[in-house]
Amino acid sequence: MNINPYIIAHRGFSGKYPENTILAINNSIGKADIVEFDVQITKDKYVVLFHDETTKRIFPESREKRIQEIQYHELEKLNASNWFSSKIEKQIIPKLEDVIKKINNKISIIIELKNKGEKEEKVELATKVINILDDNKVSLKKGYLSVRDVEMLKIIHSLSSKYKIGLMQKNRKPEEFIELVEKNNIEFAQIRWKNWSESNWQDLLSLKTKVTAFYADEEEEYNFLIKKQVYGIFTNFPDRLRKKLYE
Repeated sequence: MNINPYIIAHRGFSGKYPENTILAINNSIGKADIVEFDVQITKDKYVVLFHDETTKRIFPESREKRIQEIQYHELEKLNASNWFSSKIEKQIIPKLEDVIKKINNKISIIIELKNKGEKEEKVELATKVINILDDNKVSLKKGYLSVRDVEMLKIIHSLSSKYKIGLMQKNRKPEEFIELVEKNNIEFAQIRWKNWSESNWQDLLSLKTKVTAFYADEEEEYNFLIKKQVYGIFTNFPDRLRKKLYE
């Protein structure tokens, strides 16, 4: 029996609203099953929603800095919607705790922990995220904590057994990633699926991991991934995928 994949709003409803903002996240509720967003730490140790390593793309008018070099009071003065559309009112980069309170368990969540640093930096980010989730009694529901490497996965396991974890493929070859998934008994495998061969698909699906596909916005992409019976599809336009699946 075919089961529809979960609709995962990539960085919120990022096809229509500025990514990783409360506006994008709010507008994904009711259209997506799961909302995904990225988190990292500012210089003064706030966990914020932000994808890029630097401010260059989202804040082209400001001096380029790494997020880890900026204090939050500086960051919140900048307009996160300017690069996207001048017609959208000012959006600030939100703190994770503010987003969690706004969502109030209305939708499942995937949180991507963006950290490429040393182990102690990864421990710091993982600890802060888990503490925020615990303090606010958050249930990820159908979602998970999304990590880049096995080291971060092990760090999270050492801190808490409460939250499900997914491993991202990133720039690994499919064969290398499949080997990691099997070796580490990965529950959620988040793949860059567009260069996968049929044998790659067969090998991964045989492991019974839950596959989330990054990402799809077009009809033919939806059709392909639905046939593969993936667990979830990342999309920038959750309304399109909902229409495809349910209307």
